[in-house]
Amino acid sequence: MCKLSHFDNCDSETEKEEYYIFHKPSKTEEEKREFWRKFFDRFKPEEEEINVAIKRKKIIRFIFKEGVDCSGYVFPIPFFKETEIGIAKSFLYSVFEGSAYFYGAKFEEGISFSGARFKYAGFSGATFSGDTDFSGATFSRGAHFSGAEFKEDASFSGVKFEEYADFSGAIFSNTYFSGAEFKGCISFSGAKFRGSADFSGAKFEEYIDFSGATFSGDVNFSKVKLEAPVLFPGAKFEVFPGFKLKGCIVP
Repeated sequence: MCKLSHFDNCDSETEKEEYYIFHKPSKTEEEKREFWRKFFDRFKPEEEEINVAIKRKKIIRFIFKEGVDCSGYVFPIPFFKETEIGIAKSFLYSVFEGSAYFYGAKFEEGISFSGARFKYAGFSGATFSGDTDFSGATFSRGAHFSGAEFKEDASFSGVKFEEYADFSGAIFSNTYFSGAEFKGCISFSGAKFRGSADFSGAKFEEYIDFSGATFSGDVNFSKVKLEAPVLFPGAKFEVFPGFKLKGCIVP
């Protein structure tokens, strides 16, 4: 039985194997190809050609009409899929019309969800081993990243959280939330920012909580737009002790 069978998303064909192919770490090259072949067979996303104005080119994106449960999956990134209308890469500009569960997932290399559109997205406990890009993504019904770990650069620049977002206990290297829009309650409680943290130009419309967070690198809150209190009780600024931000409560 798969060691990660508690996620309840394994296949009966591998019930006697140590790991289901989606959950198996350290895949061989053949197993990586098998992973993506079965991934697309399972979720059957639609494919759409779109124009990307900023990049001035056409790309292929995936549209997942149903919910996806990728909890515990070990993603062998990068990937591409040659479709009838072109080549689609990663999850760039993908649309998740149902709930997207990536709880405890592991992304072994860099991954891009840039420009993606989510309803509810669950990435709690996920591990991102390479550079991670959520820039320009939209989360319309909440997002959980509690306990997630970003081992390399993570970009959330220009991201829109329409409802709540939970990053409590998350661990970041260098991270960028510049120009992000937080329309619901946000929690970074107990989060660890081990590199630089850039929130320049971000907009906070509801309560945001940095209680117990640790900032070990440079912190940038320039031109932040505040429409609600931002709380920092017990937060530690190791580079700028006694850091103050207008409109916020700091220790």
